[in-house]
Order: sequence, then structure tokens, then C-alpha cells
Amino acid sequence: MESVYSSPTSDIQETETKELTFKTLGFWRKLYLVLNWLTVILAGVGVVFSVLLGGDQAGINLTSLVSIGVVLVLFVAYTYWLHVAVSRRQKGALTALTIIQIIPFMNPISALIMYAIRSTSVKELG
Repeated sequence: MESVYSSPTSDIQETETKELTFKTLGFWRKLYLVLNWLTVILAGVGVVFSVLLGGDQAGINLTSLVSIGVVLVLFVAYTYWLHVAVSRRQKGALTALTIIQIIPFMNPISALIMYAIRSTSVKELG
């Protein structure tokens, strides 16, 4: 069975102190972070273009713009938190992010991905 599945690897430098950066992550964790950032960027660009080029300009008011801005800032903050937690292999933050995927977001697939990332990070820290 071990020939079918092997645990994810990383490129942590085996020196006196482990270098915990984005550069030393394995391919799948890097891909996960890049896809998260691309999603946030595309959502932001989509919202900006829909507001600027929207056909119904009368429906846009200050309250809706502030609401959209707050949501975009929260998306960026969440993605930044995710990036830092995965890159630095912060076990507590990864646990919190896994729970957040289940309780408010109701996203079990993403929770499983976060759990796998957390497990790999715990093995690396070891």
C-alpha cells in the first residue's frame, strides 16, 4: 500500500533551525495558497468591474460600496491569515482554520484539505 500512497513532502532545509517559508512548502500546499490568492483577486476584480460597468447605476449607493469594501477586506485578511499559517506551519492557526471551514463556512472538502495541510505540517515540525 505504501507504493500507492506516499505522504506529501516538503523542501525544509535540514540545518540547525528549520526554514519555514513559502519556498519550502511542497507543491500541493503552494498550489492551494496560489489558488486562494487568485480567487480573492478575481473576486475583487469582478466586483470592481461590476460596480464600475454595471448597467444600473442608480442601485449603487455609499452603503453598498462600503459593504462590498468590507467583504473584500475580510476576504483578503482571511487569505493572508491562511497564507501565514500554512507557510509558517502554525499548528494552532491551522486547527482554527480547519474548524472555521466546518462551522461558519460549512465547507467539508476545504476542511479536509486544511486537515491534511495541518497533518503534514505537524509531521514536518516533528
